Amino acid sequence: MFFGVVLKRILLNVIKDISTFRTNYLKELFTLKETLIF
Repeated sequence: MFFGVVLKRILLNVIKDISTFRTNYLKELFTLKETLIF
């Protein structure tokens, strides 16, 4: 039971990190495109 809770928390943290990393990555790509265009 306890192990499952810990695993779930770790999974949630990993998913959160991946989503924030993806949004940051997309923002970086977007700014890169803008600098290339202008």
